[in-house]
Amino acid sequence: ARLKARAKDFAGALAVLDQAAKGTEGAEDALKLQGDIQLYGRNDVEAALAAYQASIKTKPDYVTGYAAVVRTLMRQGKMDEAGKALEALKKVAGGKPETLYLQAQYAQQNKDIKTARDLAQQLLRMTPNSPLAQELAGVVELQSNALVQAEALLAKAVQGGPELAVARRGLVTVYLRTGQ
Repeated sequence: ARLKARAKDFAGALAVLDQAAKGTEGAEDALKLQGDIQLYGRNDVEAALAAYQASIKTKPDYVTGYAAVVRTLMRQGKMDEAGKALEALKKVAGGKPETLYLQAQYAQQNKDIKTARDLAQQLLRMTPNSPLAQELAGVVELQSNALVQAEALLAKAVQGGPELAVARRGLVTVYLRTGQ
């Protein structure tokens, strides 16, 4: 299915995944991949969300499925629904790095900078070398106009993950604001 998706044969990939999702072993992974193909390959957000939700129904403690639901809902701007999905995720995997990341991202998007900062700091303590955690913490610091902290975090994020576009844009913003 992944090979077909890479070759842009999304229909073929989804057909393979339909068969895989009917089995019991690994059905949640097949459904999650179906959602990814629907979202990133076909740009069909509703079909992706349905596949992600089906992955959770297949395996109620499937953290990756919950995370995909939360990300997709936040991407759509459905923050109330995303908040409910995030609460469900916290029941399954509260305190885990991925959950903290999504909680901080959710708070940041809701302009709750204090909560976002607290969660980002917890995440940094758990995963100090994670470019994604540094990027998120840097963006939160940038939003709160703590430019020195934002610069340090975003520079680390870019160094560890040169492909992180948000970190790069944030670092440019810091440099512009500080006259560099």
